Amino acid sequence: MKQVKWLWNQMKGYRARYVFSVVVLMIPIIMQLQNPIISQMIVDQVILKIPEYKGDMQELIDRLIRLLAWMVSLMVIRTIVWRFGIVSIERCGQRFLYDFKKKMFHKLQNLDRGFYKRNETGDLMTRLTSDAEMGKHGIVALLRGFMECFTLYIATTVYMFSKDVTLTLGLMVFTPIIFVVTFRFSKTARPYYMRLREKLSRMNSNAQENIEANRVIKAFAREDYEKRKFRERNEDFRQANIKASFVWLRFYPAIEGFSQALPIVVLVMGGIFLMNGRITAGTFLAFNSLCWTLAAPMRNMGMLVNDTQRFMASIDKLIELDAAEPTVSNKEGELVETDKLEGRIEFRDVSVKLEHTDVLEHVTFTIQPGETVALMGPTGSGKTTMINCINRFIDVTGGAVLIDDIDVRDYDLDVLRKNIGIANQDVFLFSDTINRNIAFGNSTLPSNQIERVARLARADFIWRMQNSFDTMIGERGTGLSGGQKQRLALARAIAINPSILILDDTTSAVDMNTESEIRDNLLEMSGNATKILIAQRYFSAMKADRIFILDHGHIIETGTHKELLRQGGYYQEIYLLQRGVSSLEEDEADRRSLSDDATDATARRTEVRANG
Repeated sequence: MKQVKWLWNQMKGYRARYVFSVVVLMIPIIMQLQNPIISQMIVDQVILKIPEYKGDMQELIDRLIRLLAWMVSLMVIRTIVWRFGIVSIERCGQRFLYDFKKKMFHKLQNLDRGFYKRNETGDLMTRLTSDAEMGKHGIVALLRGFMECFTLYIATTVYMFSKDVTLTLGLMVFTPIIFVVTFRFSKTARPYYMRLREKLSRMNSNAQENIEANRVIKAFAREDYEKRKFRERNEDFRQANIKASFVWLRFYPAIEGFSQALPIVVLVMGGIFLMNGRITAGTFLAFNSLCWTLAAPMRNMGMLVNDTQRFMASIDKLIELDAAEPTVSNKEGELVETDKLEGRIEFRDVSVKLEHTDVLEHVTFTIQPGETVALMGPTGSGKTTMINCINRFIDVTGGAVLIDDIDVRDYDLDVLRKNIGIANQDVFLFSDTINRNIAFGNSTLPSNQIERVARLARADFIWRMQNSFDTMIGERGTGLSGGQKQRLALARAIAINPSILILDDTTSAVDMNTESEIRDNLLEMSGNATKILIAQRYFSAMKADRIFILDHGHIIETGTHKELLRQGGYYQEIYLLQRGVSSLEEDEADRRSLSDDATDATARRTEVRANG
């Protein structure tokens, strides 16, 4: 089975210890036969011998004491060995959980955006929690359970055969029937447990989504709707659980019934053999006591198969996660490593196709170190895709992106991304202090540098907070306004002193005066970083060295603010629309009017001051 093989591969480094633990645990299982065997000896060698020892019973008493001492001693040894084995195998299970979660967390850090687009967060959390726990259950309980059943059954049948073959065969007649029932159950139950696992994943995803979107739900007063939706998911999971349980209950009576038939066989056949003198009373007592050691493996086998179906469904999900590979990774061979990039960016005939759609087509341009470039264009024009090619969030499907005349695919990913600071419009802040959020990319950043980048990002509100930079913020920045979160994200991007700074509409939630101050601060930023701004407002782009206008994956306009206004294309349309005028002539007239009004107001203030 691929699931068992995969689990065995995950246990590299402690397989020998695991096998040793399982073998050790078989010792107390075999020792469970001690009580019936010693009880048989007590009956045959002590109780039935009483008539032979008329008056002087000391020898029988000594023999009884020795047998009882042997029984107690073996019980103590069995308990000690059992505890040692359980602790050892539990350590192996915990080691699996630790190693697997560490490995998967590392993998999740490296998987790209396409993977997270295909998989819901709630489903991934289910895999790392309940599915991983089921993997541990397979190591600690399932294999041990099957081995215990097998060992106990074999040890019991060997002992019984040594006493009476016919009576043993009479007890074993039910074994093939129980195995057939168990096999049929395993085939029937598998699809039910697969569906149960999917229902659990959907319910967890729904809960996780509601927790993250709590403010949106409240804003639209959709609590009742979301409660109904979760109730439906919960009900689906409940129904799937009931169906899976009833599959087991359909087969359970047969397994339990045949298992409970064993004592009847002993009473009938064993009673006849005892009356015929074929077996002794002690042997009859031993067979009667050992019925449970045959019945228990048969009964437990069904429950173990039941758990195995859950185990298989969960391990399939873990295998799928383990097999996931990032589409963007370091290439094999020697990689370029450098402490600091200059920041020269070149797109050389770049094309990008995502999900069979051409997002960028034959894009070519060059950005010089220290230059500030703005990207504008309608939604879906390829702006975000373009910047994602620079830091290799995605790879180009044609052409090449070069930084400092070297293909970005030739750089070590860590080197490349540590030289690129990025602040997205959709800001994610961690549940931590403000200073740790700002210094996320450089945890050794001193406090004076954290304050400096906060000033550059115009995050003045920090000083007004009760604990200043030590203020704890909630998950995703709960408690902060949109503009405050954007300024913290900008400070975080600046804090790593990047060679390339990418701002994806980062100032959309701040007022124009603050945006103007931020823009001026960035232009004066030390380090001469190359800056790329994705903007929706002309005001955000007007002071850039160059403005690129994208549409349907092509650069359709390039130039400065004034040059693009004269070209009369998309940029001019956006400018006029946002200015609220119909032509450049009307805009110029408005500007002159505002200038005249400002001059008159200044003159009046001067006159008032002159007249006292």
